[in-house]
Amino acid sequence: MGSFLYTPHTRSGWYLAKLTVAAIMITILLSVSFIIDLVLGWFFMELSLTPSTLQDSLIEFTMNLLFYWALVPIGAWIGLFLRSFITSVLLGLTIIFVNLVWGVFLLEPPFHWLFLLNPWILPHLLSYAPQNLPSVEMWRPGIAILLSWWFVFASVGGFMFQKRDVGSGE
Repeated sequence: MGSFLYTPHTRSGWYLAKLTVAAIMITILLSVSFIIDLVLGWFFMELSLTPSTLQDSLIEFTMNLLFYWALVPIGAWIGLFLRSFITSVLLGLTIIFVNLVWGVFLLEPPFHWLFLLNPWILPHLLSYAPQNLPSVEMWRPGIAILLSWWFVFASVGGFMFQKRDVGSGE
């Protein structure tokens, strides 16, 4: 039975392929959403579609895409750690609720630095730009923290995936 699980690819290759597929799916979904927003905005908004408006929208789309890509290893680690679809979904819903509370209460001093530790906040805020963007000073450390989260969870998730015994159900 175990011979069916042998492939010419390494486990790290499989893990990287899974993260890449997730990033491609995110790219497709965000691209479709961007095009729909652009078309609907062009038809129903009073503002005309100028090159500067299009440039601002593309910059916002690119930043949003990069932020969501950075969350892929965190989601992969959660899936590897919990190993249960229902538990992962419940955790995801809990994270959404916590983000709402976190975003409301931690944007103001003296706790605004805690706001940056949440990796889901920056993509969430950018999704509703420019209405609720925090001060620019918060973006640089926020991006550094998000990249740190990415590195930590990509490394830990890759290690967990390589050590997991796929055939035994563990």
